[in-house]
Amino acid sequence: MRPVGGVKRVWWLSPVTITLLLNLMAVIATALVSDSTFRKLWRTPKSVTGHTLMLFTTASLTMAVGALLVALLAPAIPPRATWPALKPTELRILRTASTVLVFLTCAGYIAFIGLAARHGVGLSQLSGLADLKDQLGTIPGVTTMTQFGPAAVVVTTLEMCAAPNRRSYAKLGAVLALAALRAFLLAERLALIELALPIVVVLAMFSVSRRDRLVNRVLPTIAIPVLFAIFAAFEYSRSWLSYYKDALGGSFLVFAFERLGGYYITALNNGHIYLTRFLSPDTRWPDEAFQIVWRFPGTGSGDLQGHLSGHADPDWSSVLASMGNPEFNNPSGYGTVLADFGIVGGMIWFGIAGVIGGLLYRGFLQGNYGGLLFYPVYFVGLLDVPRTITWTTGRTFPTLLALTVVWVALVAARNRQRRQSLADLPACSPTTESV
Repeated sequence: MRPVGGVKRVWWLSPVTITLLLNLMAVIATALVSDSTFRKLWRTPKSVTGHTLMLFTTASLTMAVGALLVALLAPAIPPRATWPALKPTELRILRTASTVLVFLTCAGYIAFIGLAARHGVGLSQLSGLADLKDQLGTIPGVTTMTQFGPAAVVVTTLEMCAAPNRRSYAKLGAVLALAALRAFLLAERLALIELALPIVVVLAMFSVSRRDRLVNRVLPTIAIPVLFAIFAAFEYSRSWLSYYKDALGGSFLVFAFERLGGYYITALNNGHIYLTRFLSPDTRWPDEAFQIVWRFPGTGSGDLQGHLSGHADPDWSSVLASMGNPEFNNPSGYGTVLADFGIVGGMIWFGIAGVIGGLLYRGFLQGNYGGLLFYPVYFVGLLDVPRTITWTTGRTFPTLLALTVVWVALVAARNRQRRQSLADLPACSPTTESV
């Protein structure tokens, strides 16, 4: 654990480390799996080539280099006294923001519960064996409020680190419990993961700042089997009992391991398919890299991207039905970005993403507002890059919007305090000089 600009770092939270390790594991695993194994385990042919895997690796290296350049070239900034070292005014803003965001998140979940009651959800659905997404639908602008959850847990955990209190624990517990219920009933593990991981990121940094070396050394070892256990628990009811137990038989643990690896391996395979089908010399507006633009309320249903590009892309589900397996539909963040911007433009995109990650990580270590608020969310997206890009999705937009509002409030309060401090300085008496 070495200092960066006077700040202790957590090596496994670094965007450089995560980018390189995750890509290396995913690429090696994909390269080693044969076509026959692809067809047996995931019912899809192996399409990805060594050239494409090298292209994806180059993209990840570009992102890692971008983050590394920030660490090497950015000037050292003195850290705050004790991480996160929030002042009373800052703490009051976070406490208010936490309460508001938790309320909005819970309101969104209550709307989901109301939908379930209105659609007459019975005990068979509540067993977790049925997928209720299509049955329940959404209430635009209301159920979307559940996506304030990641912002709520980031702000609440920072508040809890600065000044532990029962209300913080209660707020975190309420949001996590509702997300766990959603993950179980609607088969949305991401709803729980996108809340749990930011909490881990903040608490890990808080513990290391208190000289707790076990967090830096032991937690990564413990986290992997814990995350696997959570994944397996949800997969047991979602896939194993409903189909694969009778279809495949054998050991559930082996199935869960193959299933977890399959989400990343098939994503890279799909990334090759996406890249070869959607990379075109014709004028084409970026699609997946700017999902929120094309899927924003009022624009998504009209195929705005297709109109601007002058042609509509093939339907991704149809492409998977003929060339892959629609059950594993992640197109890989590498494949989509390179298809959207071209090879050179895509590499530039990943370089910029790495620089942004490096700046946010540095700010996170030093207790700056932007880093404290946004890096935990960036970190979650970083883990998903081999599968898909989540930073620009409609799912993440409410989180980023909420955190931006909190950031603006913190900056405004700091500027007011500075102006007040200057106004309170004693006026200097004019002096005269004899000529």
